Amino acid sequence: MAISNFFVFVLALTGAALGAVTPPQPKNPATVPIPVDGGNGVDVPKDSCSCKATTANLSAVVTTQSQQIQRLLTENEIALGDAASMKTQIDQLVRTVDVLKTSLQVQVAEVSALKQGTLKPQVQKFTACPANFKSSPELRSCFLRVWISLNWFDARKYCEVRGGQLLSVDSAAKLDILKNKVFQNENLGDSWASGYLDEATGKWRWVYTGKEFTFSNWDRGEPNAKLNREPCLQLFRSFAFNDKNCQDGNGFVCEFSYA
Repeated sequence: MAISNFFVFVLALTGAALGAVTPPQPKNPATVPIPVDGGNGVDVPKDSCSCKATTANLSAVVTTQSQQIQRLLTENEIALGDAASMKTQIDQLVRTVDVLKTSLQVQVAEVSALKQGTLKPQVQKFTACPANFKSSPELRSCFLRVWISLNWFDARKYCEVRGGQLLSVDSAAKLDILKNKVFQNENLGDSWASGYLDEATGKWRWVYTGKEFTFSNWDRGEPNAKLNREPCLQLFRSFAFNDKNCQDGNGFVCEFSYA
C-alpha cells in the first residue's frame, strides 16, 4: 500500500511539472524581418533602391540631352551649308545684274544714236556668243534681249544696224528651242518679232523672207486686228503670237548668226 501511494505521488509531481512548462509562442509578425531582395531573408536598406532609381533617371536625362545636342549640331551644319549656298547664289545674281546693267547702258546709248541717225552699221560675225547674249548651238544663233521700248520699225532697225535681225519664230522646232532651252525659266516679257500683216493680201508674212506663215502660235482669239491698225507681230512672254499696233513701244529680241 505504501509503494502504491509512492507511485501516485510521483505521477502527480510529473503532471504538475508538465503543466508548469509554457509552450512556445509564435513571434510577433512586426518583429520578423521581411526580405526585400527576392526572399533570401537579407534586409536591403530602403535608400539603396532610391539610389538605383535616381541613377536610372539621370542616365535617361543625359541620353536625351545628348540626342538634342547632336540634333542641334546637325541642324547647325545644314544651316551653314544653306548659308554658303545662298551666298554663292547671291554673288551670281550680283554678277548677272552687273552684266545686265552694262548691257542696258550700251543699249540706251545705241538707241539714242539710232534716233539721231548716227548709229553706224555693224557686221558682226560671231564665233561664240558674248556674255550678255543667249546661245543656241542647234540654231547656230546668238540672241540679244533688248529691254528698251521701241516701236516695231525702230526695233527692226536697231537689230539690223548691229548686224542682226529682229527675231523670227517660223517653225515649231525653233519655238521649242527658244522656249525650252534658250530662254528656259526666264521672264522674256512681251517682245516684237519680225512678222507683219501684208495689207495687199491680208496674209501674215516674215519680213526677211517674205514667206507666208506656215507655222503660227496665235494666242486664243488672235489675230483680231483690222488692217492698218495692228499689223505687226508681238510675242507674249509665253511665246504665243499676238497682233499689235506697230507704233506701240515694246521690248524685242535680236538674232545673230555665227559661223
